Amino acid sequence: MEDLYLSRGMRRFADRFDTRRLADRLDEKLGRTEFTAEDREFIESRRLFFLATADAEGQPDLLVQGRRAGLSCA
Repeated sequence: MEDLYLSRGMRRFADRFDTRRLADRLDEKLGRTEFTAEDREFIESRRLFFLATADAEGQPDLLVQGRRAGLSCA
């Protein structure tokens, strides 16, 4: 199964260490392509928030937001 954020290499790693079920469960419960209302509420209530993404080629990007709680807008 190829999914939104776990590459073939990551799947092989999960198979090697018998963590595929865990990876599948995390993908099922936490994987999304856009923020939910609950996500927005959580993010906006934090003083510090990290958001990591990857592009279509798998190149990572990390955004760090740090400010007074309630000032970050998702």
